[in-house]
Amino acid sequence: MYTIFNETYNYDDESFVYNNKSFFYSVEGSTVVLKTKMMSLSDFDNNFCDYIFNKHFLFCNKLILEKIDIDRCVIAKTTGFIKYKGKKVFYEISDQCNNRLILPDSIEEYIATLGKKTRQHLKWYQRQLEKDFSEYDIEYVIEDSQHSNKETIETIISLLHRRRKNRGLVCVSDANEIQKILSGYNVNCYLKVNGKIVAGTISSIYNGVLNLHYISHDDAFNEYNVGNLILLKTIDYAISQKIKIFNFLWGNNEYKNRFGAVEQKLYNLYFFRNSWLFWEKFFQLKLKETIPKIINYSKKIIKFLFYPVYFIIKGRHNRVEYKQNLQSVGYIFMLHRVDDFEDGRLWCNEHMKVTPLFLDQALAKLKQNYDLIPLEEVPNRLNNKRQRRFIAFTMDDGYKDNYTKALPVFKKHNVPYTIFVTTDFLDRKAILWWYVLEDLLLSNDHITLSNGVTYPARYHFEKCDSFLKIREEILKLDQLDLENELNKLFADYKINWTKQCEKLCMSWDDIKALKNEPLVTIGAHTQHHYNLKALAAETDVRQEVENGVKILKEKAGIDSTVFAYPFGSDNEAGEREFEVLSKMSFSLACRATGGACFQTDARNMYSLPRIMFKHDFKIEDLQ
Repeated sequence: MYTIFNETYNYDDESFVYNNKSFFYSVEGSTVVLKTKMMSLSDFDNNFCDYIFNKHFLFCNKLILEKIDIDRCVIAKTTGFIKYKGKKVFYEISDQCNNRLILPDSIEEYIATLGKKTRQHLKWYQRQLEKDFSEYDIEYVIEDSQHSNKETIETIISLLHRRRKNRGLVCVSDANEIQKILSGYNVNCYLKVNGKIVAGTISSIYNGVLNLHYISHDDAFNEYNVGNLILLKTIDYAISQKIKIFNFLWGNNEYKNRFGAVEQKLYNLYFFRNSWLFWEKFFQLKLKETIPKIINYSKKIIKFLFYPVYFIIKGRHNRVEYKQNLQSVGYIFMLHRVDDFEDGRLWCNEHMKVTPLFLDQALAKLKQNYDLIPLEEVPNRLNNKRQRRFIAFTMDDGYKDNYTKALPVFKKHNVPYTIFVTTDFLDRKAILWWYVLEDLLLSNDHITLSNGVTYPARYHFEKCDSFLKIREEILKLDQLDLENELNKLFADYKINWTKQCEKLCMSWDDIKALKNEPLVTIGAHTQHHYNLKALAAETDVRQEVENGVKILKEKAGIDSTVFAYPFGSDNEAGEREFEVLSKMSFSLACRATGGACFQTDARNMYSLPRIMFKHDFKIEDLQ
């Protein structure tokens, strides 16, 4: 029995009292595991080990103290011993990461401490959830230990199981763990939509500290970020209960930093009855740690010794060049649009945007550590091994905001960028089917195609899922007769496939103005924005590319020397397309995927890799 906040909780573990303090423990063979519940070692005096080994637990060979704070304790080494009554008791410490949040007096004060972007996202997700499920009950539920039930806990744990399984991980929570939760954890917080639990947390409160043990959500609601919403509600509950410390536990995840948590180390402390038991455990651990390290270093040595031999035999690289090629030399960033996000739109298209403010802040940071160069300089940089790493900015398609919103930001920082233009955008003939499809999904509860397949679109997450599935069908269509093929596929709907051009696309006057901007390069992006890989003949690929170049020359006087493949993944551009471009007048051509640029890319100038520059881009992720 243990009393917290005047409430009594039952535990399966035994308990004992030492120096007027209650401690819980479980027995695993000859090991006693002490459930200290975040206590400090200052709670124990020098005779504590004597009490454990020689008085209360005569069978005990090892004592484990779980999750303790040793920052203010004399024990500081990883391994060692302490003395009591002239005897040595050996110990070992292992650490684990905890993220600690210090809570203010009100939820309003806490939210004010979050970043502006985090606050905006939380509000947007909550509004979107309420909007898309306005016909159903949306309910946040808080249960203490007196009201929690096994079914709720099993549901939250099952969500965690599914998420970990989808990521190739194993969840160790089992029936015994659920029983411990029922008997010992104090707070369950969960979000219900139409009576179904879609996200939840399981926490415990001890000594005025809330410890978050489990958090999970239904992947079907990823679009609403319900995991963050339920976490905010749990923090709200903690503040309402006058809790001052919120421990996230288990790992240093990025979302914890967004919520204002600060990393803190917790420790498991192992005491051994005698030195033999200690050294036995010590060498077992060292052996377990050392063997994988030996294997790993051996692999690196073999790789270092034999890979250069392979390259030397082929006559392409020597040992020094091999070592240099292990590091990236720069990046080509790909953007589509620079504009503010619109509420209610699908992220499938919205993710192509970055806001002007985000771009402004990113350019200011990137200039400190990278050379921001024009795309045309990339070939020289790939062949130069001694310069600082570079970044080249590119934008695809020819959206109006490339001129109205992006140009002022790039001019502010004096950073060059390239716009790859599809000429049908400028001629107002472009089939922007991805935006037309979005409008269709937003205005219907389901979409039925002429092939008989019906795609659900009642909820926001269904609309996004259906968008991606229909996108795959569209990319398989005959690109040379795309509008007719689309009309057949969407036979039950009256659609104007070019209606978005006036609103979203640049004009020829815009392109002529950009032509005179010294920071701007205009590149080619075909005439119609077809999936080149879906074109049957090589001559069709060449014709589609040449038409785009010819129209740019005739209408704007622009000679394009750089090119980007429409859509640009491995599904839309392959060896045939690379070969076609290499025989034309371009100096380089870019894909839409591939990651960083390496010196070896100098041999593949017509399939240069790019990185999607999105709203969640983090400079520290660059390698």
